[in-house]
Amino acid sequence: MKHNRLFQILLAIASSVIISFLVFAHASASVDDFSFSNFEADYYLSKDNDGRSVMKVVEHLTAEFPNFDQNKGIIRAIPIYYDGHSLSFELLSLTRNGQNEPIYSQYTENRNTVIETGTDDYVQGAQEYVFTYTLRDTVKTFGNNMELYWDTNGTGWTQKFDKLTARVHLDKSVTDYFTGDISCYQGPAGSNEKCLGVKNGDEIIFSSTRSLAGGENLTFDIEFKAGAFTAYQMTVWDYTPYGLLVGTLLMFGAALRIKFKYGRDFQGRGTIMAEYMPPKNVSVLTASEISGTT
Repeated sequence: MKHNRLFQILLAIASSVIISFLVFAHASASVDDFSFSNFEADYYLSKDNDGRSVMKVVEHLTAEFPNFDQNKGIIRAIPIYYDGHSLSFELLSLTRNGQNEPIYSQYTENRNTVIETGTDDYVQGAQEYVFTYTLRDTVKTFGNNMELYWDTNGTGWTQKFDKLTARVHLDKSVTDYFTGDISCYQGPAGSNEKCLGVKNGDEIIFSSTRSLAGGENLTFDIEFKAGAFTAYQMTVWDYTPYGLLVGTLLMFGAALRIKFKYGRDFQGRGTIMAEYMPPKNVSVLTASEISGTT
């Protein structure tokens, strides 16, 4: 009996520890605790009637979520400024597993359009998200040539990517300007680690040679002849943020000047004491008549 009693006590203690551990592990799980098994993107580069570059992007991101209620979607940050100007971003569609996916929230942050997908419902297991959008003026002048220098997944993710592939499709309007020079880099910001780049006619394929950890990105570079695209012309709207900054600094400087010049206590003649004595050589009665009081 004593042995059975001791066994039951030990079993109860062990069960409590296991349950407590599982509860703690689940409670401490983060919504960032998932990964991407694949990132696959197609970039369709062309130019409009004005000669400005236009790029349609189709991104496939396969997220691997845990098989319990932790995540409701993903957050994708897409750059909307490049080389000092707006990219005229336009989201064309968003799907999950082939079906239209709601946008939970969309806002601008750090010169990116941030898109939070999904609803208040949880998603589990493998989920494929497809973002389709367009950008303008993605090519910049570099030295004596022009280039499309582009980050694919970006360095903002905390999740790893098992595999990453980027395919650039050159429209007939730009193929004659392609010099044939390409480059591919993978890793954290500033990395010079090479990745794979292959030319296949009007298509150029870039791919990672290893899985990319959180904060690592794949960047590709494609070179074109000078004049391949019309260079972006800055407008008054491009200078608006700088104008607001300068105006704010001027107002701040003016406020400081007023503060130091006029903000101190006025140097007067000291405290003035009120006197209630009648004028010299005038009786109290006469003074009362002059002031109108009795």
